Amino acid sequence: MLKIVDNELKGKKFFGGNKIGFVDVAANYIPFWVEIIEAATGNVLITREKFPNLCAWIDEYLSYSEVKENLPDRFYAQFFKAKALAKNRQGDRMSFLFVLKGGYGRRDILRSKGETSEILGLWYSPYSNRVEWALKLKGVEYEFIEQDLQNKSPLLLESNPIHKKIPVLIHNGKPICESMVIVEYIDETFEGPPILPKDPYDRAIAHFWAKFFAEKGPAVGRSFLLKGEEQEKAKEEVYEMLKVLDNELKDKKFFVGDKFGFADITANASALWLGVLEEASGVVLVTSEMLPNFCAWRDQYINYSENKKYLPLRDELLAKLKARVQPAAAPK
Repeated sequence: MLKIVDNELKGKKFFGGNKIGFVDVAANYIPFWVEIIEAATGNVLITREKFPNLCAWIDEYLSYSEVKENLPDRFYAQFFKAKALAKNRQGDRMSFLFVLKGGYGRRDILRSKGETSEILGLWYSPYSNRVEWALKLKGVEYEFIEQDLQNKSPLLLESNPIHKKIPVLIHNGKPICESMVIVEYIDETFEGPPILPKDPYDRAIAHFWAKFFAEKGPAVGRSFLLKGEEQEKAKEEVYEMLKVLDNELKDKKFFVGDKFGFADITANASALWLGVLEEASGVVLVTSEMLPNFCAWRDQYINYSENKKYLPLRDELLAKLKARVQPAAAPK
């Protein structure tokens, strides 16, 4: 059917010519509902490569002012989409919340502005959170496309064919990979508050700490998910990392200068995820006696009102990480 429609629309703005008409109205389920069902189920039917004429018509249709005014209330569309998505994710409540909050389904709005930004990620991933944080700081509209790493989507594999990992930012059809590379791209591409310092020295220091977290950070996950000697080795790596941070953060609110920025966003896993993982697993790595400066910094980081709006809800994150950590820690 879609092939027939695509062929019919070749060289046409609308089915009847240059004006929207009866057939366009009758076909409203294609530009509006098909996209919602695609996102909810993960089954993609319409791509620009397969159906270029149909996609061009969808763009025209959704940007038409009278169409926008008469389409169903987006909230109800979001609700049904969220319901299907939550069911598809085996009851993952946070997926449901993300949709209702408007994290999904903005492609029609973005198309009308000629600008599209999509994140392929996991809501509970600190790496995905960094990308969302940067986009929100810049005031950029985006669509969050939740991924299943046990069954990686064709879009993820196509967008990041080398590492096949999240997050990926797709900006105007072009994929950018690796969380801090993406954050720097966002800072350079979009207007808004600067994320990286302007001063060359401060910028170099920010990059240093970003590299530090990229190299040392993965040991945090291993210290909770592994067992035996491997777990103990990972714990030692984490202790060494935390000692360095504790020394660096003495009498400091931020890693570079007097403003929250690039290095601080990179530190999100140490600030929030580490403590949540401790609670989820029962493994304690940090105490205020051992690491007073780090603990003071962490408390300020997660309780600062400006940061709270960019971080996931702690209770939701705890429930998700408990479900991941506890089975891994159970004896086999």
